Amino acid sequence: MTAGGRPAEVAVPPGRGARESVARTWGAFVRRPASGAAVGTAMMFALFSFLAHPHFLTLPSMASTLTIAAELGIVAMGMTLLMIGGSSTSRWARSWGSAR
Repeated sequence: MTAGGRPAEVAVPPGRGARESVARTWGAFVRRPASGAAVGTAMMFALFSFLAHPHFLTLPSMASTLTIAAELGIVAMGMTLLMIGGSSTSRWARSWGSAR
């Protein structure tokens, strides 16, 4: 501690702090469960950018791709909630004697 009550500065060797910061950030990213999906998406995007039709990187193509991805994502979120919570319609039907 310094006289003003602030912690003393620790000297970091030149260039080492940035590498440690990047390593720490990369390690935190890799430990997340979604990192595999993010890396796979980036790799597929890069692959299609180089191998696909030259119009793949145009604005209309990106808009079309993101529109379809958004629709699938919304449906997938709904299905996930149904799978986690169970289908409430079957419980409701059973309570009224409609389903056996």
